[in-house]
Amino acid sequence: MGIASLPIVDIRHLLLRRPSRYLVTRLLKLITGSVDHYNGPETAIAASIDAEIRHLQAIAHYHVGKIWGYANGIAIYGHGIMYHYAVGATGTIYWLRNLSDILWHCGHGTGNTTTVAVHTPIGGKQHPTDKQWNAKVMLFEALADDRGFNVKSNTKGHMEWGQSECPGPVLMPMLDAWRKEPAAPVIKRYRIKFNDANCRQGPGLNFPVAATFHAGHEFDGKRILGQAINGNPWWIHRAIDGLGMFHESLCEEV
Repeated sequence: MGIASLPIVDIRHLLLRRPSRYLVTRLLKLITGSVDHYNGPETAIAASIDAEIRHLQAIAHYHVGKIWGYANGIAIYGHGIMYHYAVGATGTIYWLRNLSDILWHCGHGTGNTTTVAVHTPIGGKQHPTDKQWNAKVMLFEALADDRGFNVKSNTKGHMEWGQSECPGPVLMPMLDAWRKEPAAPVIKRYRIKFNDANCRQGPGLNFPVAATFHAGHEFDGKRILGQAINGNPWWIHRAIDGLGMFHESLCEEV
């Protein structure tokens, strides 16, 4: 499951940019990980797409107006928001910058050059919503699938690259606990719980229905991450025929 399978909202065109000779780009094959960020101070953002976009626009203005360093005594201002993606409390994934852009986000040359910056608009001791956390995990998984790196060993908090408290006292322990979770068994036996259960061609409601099954149907399958439904992002992919996948809520382990 790659980035193309996720319902991402592209707002790159809505964010302030500054032409800069200090903007350096990279080949996508150089991306080998992701970095988790947070807002720092607590936020008071309404759980709506409009409010989340306004907050991200404010961050873009701040980053463009900020002096990031000096070259021969001349101030270097930001060329745009310094995150590639953000995940809001609504569970919406926002695309902020091209993945080819090298952003100044983790205070480390190698980290900036080789990672994707993912921002969570919460701060202090605020907790992410279930939708927000699940969507962010899906994003980390998708980035790893696309770029071919190990998602858990190569997804880090900002503080692991440089001297920072980011991503804060809530997200960093959550990130660490997720990285330490044991891998689920690859193949298990499942039974459909309801009649007219849709088997879809991908892990989300926007994918076409491949077939419909009735309660009692059994099959071998494995869990994969996909679109969160009622806070649950897990889907069961049929392992034998590869026909498609069911949302986990439709199945039970045998």
